[in-house]
Amino acid sequence: MKDHLIINNQVTLICQFFLLSLFLIINWNFLKSDQVEQ
Repeated sequence: MKDHLIINNQVTLICQFFLLSLFLIINWNFLKSDQVEQ
């Protein structure tokens, strides 16, 4: 049971990291395209 919890925590961390990275990449692209238009 404990091992299962540890695995779930790792998956949760990976998912959070992935979502954060995706969010940052989208924001970065949005900012870059914004600067190009100006």
